[in-house]
Amino acid sequence: MLSNTALALKEKVMCRFSLFLAALMGLLHVTAAHAVTAVCKEPTGRIFGVHGTVLGKGKVLDEPDGMKGGMFTIVWNRGQKQAQITSQGSGGGEPMTDTGIRVFESDEQISFLVVYPSSVWLYSLYRKPKLLLMTAHNNGASIDAGGAVVKSFKASCEISES
Repeated sequence: MLSNTALALKEKVMCRFSLFLAALMGLLHVTAAHAVTAVCKEPTGRIFGVHGTVLGKGKVLDEPDGMKGGMFTIVWNRGQKQAQITSQGSGGGEPMTDTGIRVFESDEQISFLVVYPSSVWLYSLYRKPKLLLMTAHNNGASIDAGGAVVKSFKASCEISES
């Protein structure tokens, strides 16, 4: 049987431990709902590979490319498997929004994959250099099928976390 002093001490320790656990669970909840928003502008890069067989007649392709005035916005909640990726061209019009599947995550990098009917895009966001690297793989430039083309871009980003 415990004395009154021992019982009081035990209750005090349990109370502090409960408060510690409550605080820890609150922090874990905040971390899980932690939103990352990246606004990345004017990607520049290259397009290379082999043109399609119809319009490009299988010719080798290696040239600069970019999206002057283009903007990509990525919104993602830490711990979630999906992100919203919105792209806007320089000419205005309706932005295009896609769902990216998180395929890699570390303290410095988050990567998302988007699969379209005619291509696969990988978006990798780097927090410290505030940079988005994007690659697209498809079977030809534009409507020219039968080739093997990769587009590779980088864009500077403004990244906020809330």
